[in-house]
Amino acid sequence: VLDDGEYEAVLDHIDQITTNFQGEEKERLKWVFRIPDKDDIEIVGFTSMSPSTRANAYQWAEVLMGKINPRIGWGPKDVGGKRCRIFVGTTKDAQGNEKNRVEKVLKSRISDDDPEAPDFKRLAS
Repeated sequence: VLDDGEYEAVLDHIDQITTNFQGEEKERLKWVFRIPDKDDIEIVGFTSMSPSTRANAYQWAEVLMGKINPRIGWGPKDVGGKRCRIFVGTTKDAQGNEKNRVEKVLKSRISDDDPEAPDFKRLAS
């Protein structure tokens, strides 16, 4: 379990999953990010399937790919492999075990030409 805070990351992929919360099944998006500075550890975040521009899924996608054309929209292939900064928090699962989760997605602070940048190109392939 990582300490709460911000980490440079890359979005590995997004899966559409069905969750069961209080007896109700819901379709959600599971965002899987990798953190190169932490041995490529994977941290996940969950968003609703809402197409609203106010929804976290839309806002996270916009951080990753820039301005989204509302006529075209976005999809998992548009955002996969993109660099970002994630805010990681800690929560407990149903069994009471601590685990990390992505609470916020922000623009990366590292430029592509920074010689000290983690090897994001390796992660995006």
